[in-house]
Amino acid sequence: MAMISQFHYLLENGIATKYPGIRWAFIEAAASWLPYALQDAESRLSRKGKKRINNPLKDNNIWITLVMAENIPYLIDRVGDDNFLIGTDYGHTDTSAKTEAFRMLGENRKIAENSVDKILGPNQKIYTKYRDNNFFWTKFLFRSTTFKL
Repeated sequence: MAMISQFHYLLENGIATKYPGIRWAFIEAAASWLPYALQDAESRLSRKGKKRINNPLKDNNIWITLVMAENIPYLIDRVGDDNFLIGTDYGHTDTSAKTEAFRMLGENRKIAENSVDKILGPNQKIYTKYRDNNFFWTKFLFRSTTFKL
């Protein structure tokens, strides 16, 4: 619940708009809480007489990591794919490590190819502000085609 309260705090208090250069990220907390948190944040803003935020994630530079065990097609349908990231927890030796996450996302036929490409490519580059065109995962194969930025 901590990530939901922090998410609400960012939106309700306009923190992200006060510091537009900061990229806010909720990492290693999954994303299944997000549809509820967005709906609840809208209610909270409305009760306080504050203006509804059109695209809360994009407008506030907020990023959320997905976990492969989640219903990712549902999350993309509810929230869109603009501010989702994927992580592997590479280096962890616990059950949360999914070093095959990139491949698993690309092989999931329930997720549109353009969403997979966006989550693995441009979203990662925008979040990290990585500018190199030889971005390391551009050489991975997804759905029998080479992923290119």
